Amino acid sequence: MGKHPVNRGFSLIEMIIAIFIFSLIMAAVTGAFVSAFSSRNKAKAIQRNIEDARFAMEIMAKTLRTSSVVDYYPSSSITFIDYSQAKNCTKYYLDSYGKLKSIVDYSVVGSDLDTLKTDCRNASFSSGTESIMISGTLNDFSVQADLSDGTPSSKQLGKVTISMTVCADSACQTDSTIQTTVSLRDYVTVN
Repeated sequence: MGKHPVNRGFSLIEMIIAIFIFSLIMAAVTGAFVSAFSSRNKAKAIQRNIEDARFAMEIMAKTLRTSSVVDYYPSSSITFIDYSQAKNCTKYYLDSYGKLKSIVDYSVVGSDLDTLKTDCRNASFSSGTESIMISGTLNDFSVQADLSDGTPSSKQLGKVTISMTVCADSACQTDSTIQTTVSLRDYVTVN
């Protein structure tokens, strides 16, 4: 009779080395999946905040287009008379928490444009209706206005440039800036 081949298995050391290498590969693959999933969630949050800010910017542009700008502060707010809302005094501003808000003061009512503008410029907005325009946080909200000269014979219309820097994460370490320019159609001033 011949010799039977010896069925040799893996030694304990070989098994430990194989399990260790397999564990390293699985840890690397798991880390890659976690990183990709985290990046995907972050990108979705950034996109959601930007879409939210764009929607608010479109509302602001639509409203400003047919309004008379009364006052603005480049890094925080713009106040205007909104003709689409029965000549209400409205203000868009960035609060101290980075929230873009809109407030309408219904107590400002003037018979003529000059009185209305003066009353709106001096409005306290304490009795107004306030609403948050975007759910995300802004790092910056700026307004630059080039207004018409205010004479009825003027053919020069004003414009307003609105810029927002949207925080993509809660710590505002990543942000995106969006901007739009609106041509004012101040029908009362320009006829």
